[in-house]
Amino acid sequence: MKGGYRAGVGSYERENKPNQQVGASETLETDVNEPEINEFIDQARWLLEYHSKRSDSISTRAVALLGFAGVVLALVARTSVPQGVELGGLLRFFSGLVLVSLVVSAGCSLGALMTRQLKAPAIVQLRRNWWKWSAGKRRGSAASDIAESFLRALELGEQSVLDVAIAEPNSRGRWFRAAAIAMMVSVGSLTVVLIAVYVQLFW
Repeated sequence: MKGGYRAGVGSYERENKPNQQVGASETLETDVNEPEINEFIDQARWLLEYHSKRSDSISTRAVALLGFAGVVLALVARTSVPQGVELGGLLRFFSGLVLVSLVVSAGCSLGALMTRQLKAPAIVQLRRNWWKWSAGKRRGSAASDIAESFLRALELGEQSVLDVAIAEPNSRGRWFRAAAIAMMVSVGSLTVVLIAVYVQLFW
């Protein structure tokens, strides 16, 4: 009995010690490719920051252009036609063009400031991966999981956070470009109107 008991204990220990050792090794397990994976993560973070700064820069310029358009529009709306100035067809056309282009410029500036759909690495997926890692099921895969949350290489047909990060400043840039062109048209038309008024008053 005694020997059998010892044998039983020995077999019990032999069956369970490897499991304990596996658990300990899982705690120390690391991804041999983690340094390279971290390079992808760092690049993804840099791209996110770069395009976020692009978006903020365009928004700042759009605010300035919107303010300028508002000031000029208010001044033009309050300006009356001087005595002795005849509003011919050409002068009416350019005066109307000034107002329309100012409104278009202000509207496009607002378009550049509109809030876009925000997209971040999946929080639910991150929590799920953390739960699996804590349970010892995904030890050594943390770096690759984080890289996947940025790049979505397993679902190339879906938008990643980087795709959205690039699309936002590009969209803002198109709106701002249209606003700037409208403002240039407005300034040019206003110049023509002022020259025409000056000619009629002083020549």
